[in-house]
Amino acid sequence: MKKNTFARTGSALLLSLFAAATLTACGDDDDNGNDAASSSTSSSSSSKSSSSSSSSSSSASSVSSSDSSSVSSSASSSVSSSTAAAAFFDAADLDAQGWFAFNDETKGLKYIVGATPDGSVQNSWVMDGTQAATGQQFIYGYPNTLTGTDAGNARFNAVKAPGTDTSLYTMTGAIDLPKAGAASDYASGGSVVFKLPSCSSFVMTVAATGDIYYQVSTSSDGINWTSKFMSPTDKASKLAKGTYEQDITQYATSTTPIYVKITGGRTGSLYIHRVKIKQ
Repeated sequence: MKKNTFARTGSALLLSLFAAATLTACGDDDDNGNDAASSSTSSSSSSKSSSSSSSSSSSASSVSSSDSSSVSSSASSSVSSSTAAAAFFDAADLDAQGWFAFNDETKGLKYIVGATPDGSVQNSWVMDGTQAATGQQFIYGYPNTLTGTDAGNARFNAVKAPGTDTSLYTMTGAIDLPKAGAASDYASGGSVVFKLPSCSSFVMTVAATGDIYYQVSTSSDGINWTSKFMSPTDKASKLAKGTYEQDITQYATSTTPIYVKITGGRTGSLYIHRVKIKQ
C-alpha cells in the first residue's frame, strides 16, 4: 500500500512539474509575442507618424506654393492692368508730380477730341465733343446752351492766362469753359468730359476772374448723367476769384469705365489749367 501511494504521489509530482514547465514555456512565448506586437505597433505608429508628417509637410508646401503662386499672379495681373490703364496719358507728357498741364499745344491736341483752329482767336482751338475720337483722344468739350452773343464753345488755349494779376493767376494754358446764363446755372454752362477706363484719383487746378462755380457729374455711358457735386454758393464757402487746386476724387472714383464731366456755372469763363488723374 505504501509503495502504491508513493507511486501515485510521485506520478502526481511529475505531472505537476510538467504542467509548471509548460506554463513557463507558454509564458515566455506570450511575452515574446507581446514584445513583437508592441514592436510592430510601435513601428506602425512610427510609420504612420512619419507618413502623416510627410503628408502634412507636403500639404503645407503645396498650400504655400499655391498661395505664393496666387499672390505672384495677382500682383502680376495688377501691374499689367495698372500699366494698361495708365496709357491714356504718355508718361513723357506728365510733370514730375504726375500733372498733365494744358500749356503745350502739341500735347494737348494729342488727347482732345475734335479740336479745330479758332479763326477769331490766336492760339485757340474750338473743342467739338460730337466728333469721333482718334488715337489717344479722350477729352471732349461741349458748348454752352445760350444763344446769340452769349453762345460759346469750349476751347483749348495753351498760352492764355485768366487775368493779368500774377498774384492770383500763376498759370497759363487751359481748357476754357464758356459761361452759363447765371451763377450755378449748370444747365446752360459749357463743359468738358474725361472718358476714363477707371479712376482712383482726380485732382484739377481751376481758375476764374470771379466767383468759381462748377458741377461734377458722372456717367457709365456718356449719355445718362448723375450730378455728384455743385460748388457752394454761400459767402463763407464759395471760392472767390483766383487759382485753386480741387480734389474731386470722391465724386469720380470707379473701378470700371467712367465719364467725368466738369460743367462751368459762372457768368464768365472757367479755366482748367491742369489735371492729375490716377487709375
